[in-house]
Amino acid sequence: MKLSVLVRLVPVAALLLAGCESLPPGVPPKDDIVKNDPPAGELSPRKAENLLITALGLYTLREMPGIGIALNSDQATLIPAARILKGMGAMSGVRFDSQAQVELRSSADGNNWNFELFDRKSKTVLWHEEVPVVMNGQDR
Repeated sequence: MKLSVLVRLVPVAALLLAGCESLPPGVPPKDDIVKNDPPAGELSPRKAENLLITALGLYTLREMPGIGIALNSDQATLIPAARILKGMGAMSGVRFDSQAQVELRSSADGNNWNFELFDRKSKTVLWHEEVPVVMNGQDR
């Protein structure tokens, strides 16, 4: 038996042996098991930028390294969005391209920043994050 076949069979056998003992009793919930809530607490603008650079940078590194990304931001998030795009470039090699198929959209809604990667061709949201930001003049 080849080693690659054995490596694939061991995890399958472990899962089969675990069986229903690994799941709690009862009916599974109908809604999301893990909620995609924003991080706890409000962040300063700089901390929010760092969080978004990390989250979006890792996503683009995994899914689309080196692609061009257009920018579509409201006035309140234009400067942070440009800095986030620049920071992502250092991490995953993405670059600004006004004609790109993928667009980084950002907007401010009260104390929340909303960022999403949007595919212009398929008209789908590829990635989304909402971050609570406290705008008290610190860390800007």
